[in-house]
Amino acid sequence: MSESAARTYRIAMGVGAAIILLLVLTAMLGCKSAPQRISERAVEIRETAQSSKDRFIQAGDPAGKREQERIISLANEISVDSTQVDPTEPWWLPMVEYGVIAAILLAIVAILWQTGIGTAMRSMLGWLPRKSVSAAKLLHEAVDQEHETSVREAVAALRVMDPALDAAYRRIRNAPGDD
Repeated sequence: MSESAARTYRIAMGVGAAIILLLVLTAMLGCKSAPQRISERAVEIRETAQSSKDRFIQAGDPAGKREQERIISLANEISVDSTQVDPTEPWWLPMVEYGVIAAILLAIVAILWQTGIGTAMRSMLGWLPRKSVSAAKLLHEAVDQEHETSVREAVAALRVMDPALDAAYRRIRNAPGDD
């Protein structure tokens, strides 16, 4: 493996590891048990009802105020009752589900990238790698009569930029009987 390919591989592995670490941390911090979610929703209901109750008081609607007080009371009871709820699924199960979903998405991206579809999609979106853009510019200069770049210079530069192209070029150049 050439030094630039090894460097690219290390960078890709580092980025991949960072993405996986972020996904795991996000999943771990985002997982809550059913009682926790019930309690949080009860607090949201209570806050919304309190805000609504204040508007009913300002509007002078005693029936609306009593209704909101009843909702606040029920939300308080839900908060108390949520402590007695026994979650049927372990707290870590949603984390595992997120991990599986993330792994599937990463596998899809890797498959698309390795089959070449990812590169085609990047090109369709207009995101071209700098290496390809500089190679195209060099070839354009070699073909254009106004520039000093020769075809021989363009080929040499392309071989330097792409080790696989250079290896293929050497193989073809050194192949016996292809005259």
